[in-house]
Amino acid sequence: MVTVRVPFPATLDAINGKSIVSFTRTATDVIFKNRVGTTVATLTIRLPDKTRFTKAIRRLSSFDSDSRDVLIKDWSPGYNSVANLTIPASPPTQAVDCVDWSPDGKYVAIHASAGPVLWWYKRDGDTFTKMADPVYNPTGGSGSLAWSPDGQYLAIGLSFATPYVVVYKRTGDTLTRIAVDPPSQPTTPGKVLVSWSPDGTMLIAATSNSPYLHVWSFVGGAFTKLTTPTAPGSYPWEGSWSPDGQIYVVAHQASPGVTSYKRVGNTLTKYNMFSGATPFLLAGLSCGWSPDGEYFIVVGSAASIGGELSNISMFKRDTGQLTVSRVVSVVPDLPTSSMDFMAWSPDSRYVIFGLNGGGGGIGTIQYMFRRVGDTLELVSQPTTTPAYGGAQSGAWSPDGKHLVVGLGGGGTPAYTAWYKSAMGPIDGLATRLPY
Repeated sequence: MVTVRVPFPATLDAINGKSIVSFTRTATDVIFKNRVGTTVATLTIRLPDKTRFTKAIRRLSSFDSDSRDVLIKDWSPGYNSVANLTIPASPPTQAVDCVDWSPDGKYVAIHASAGPVLWWYKRDGDTFTKMADPVYNPTGGSGSLAWSPDGQYLAIGLSFATPYVVVYKRTGDTLTRIAVDPPSQPTTPGKVLVSWSPDGTMLIAATSNSPYLHVWSFVGGAFTKLTTPTAPGSYPWEGSWSPDGQIYVVAHQASPGVTSYKRVGNTLTKYNMFSGATPFLLAGLSCGWSPDGEYFIVVGSAASIGGELSNISMFKRDTGQLTVSRVVSVVPDLPTSSMDFMAWSPDSRYVIFGLNGGGGGIGTIQYMFRRVGDTLELVSQPTTTPAYGGAQSGAWSPDGKHLVVGLGGGGTPAYTAWYKSAMGPIDGLATRLPY
């Protein structure tokens, strides 16, 4: 991050971040164009030789009109990338449906589509070691898994083994199934998608059979079945909580692709969080809130928006509201084939997308993008990326240093791709100019 203190003229004192029209640099100058009312004013700042920027400056991040600090983010393309890691010993041997990290980043759990479904690994630097299977490791087909926010519990959703929701307690490097399963579980086989509320007091299982949502409270290590919410528009593919725990959203099969719920206490009430345009996807297959709670993305099967095919909608949270407004519907460099998953980096700056089967463009099934304000830009991809089977799931470690992607087909690497992440802004020179 580069901080530049600049002498804006008094006539420009009232400008804010949104009034900046453009920001460019030459070998010697930084040039700002600012809108004041209907007038665009140009301000050229000459940089002394000793304060030249050593990196390419691409964009102005923000302008604080009180302190007159201009924050310039200095990005290095080589840094915004991930590097391939060696596949751990004993990798999953079936297609991978879900990947989730423990909140402390020590463990990564993987749900395979056939038994044994649970594979979990402990991280030590760039090395991942498979942990011993729990005594009960289900063979119940495709599904999902999720660590509780405190990292003490791991919930697993199953397709064909009863009970369809199993919860383990972690003690050190051991997972032990809890004595009493969540009560009143789904009774019909089908994919089960589990997710914990951010405060850890509620567990939701979204299923492929009506009534689609099953909800339990979790207090003192015990589950209690809660009132079933109004069903979403169709069977869900994924659910996502807003980081503040006020909104739960499911991506589902039928257009427009998502249904949102508001949480009050132990009750989930369906409501429309979308201001204006809805996603218009033929089917919502994956969704997720940015960790900072500012953005929400849903992806899936492409539909036409304004004459262009779109398989993504990105929304921005309306200030102080439980609503969002769409800011992105078409992303350059992203193929329009069906998209199976998306995942945010922990700093909310990057997103990885996984396509169903072979993609286009750079010939891969996963694409890495950087969020720049309300837009998405393609960044450097790993040296080796899978190009088979479909990228079905993925997750960054909480510290952003590692990324694991689950695949739907075999080959080399088989069913998983492991990366070391090196993503973020490069610190540059801090330049202070006199008033």
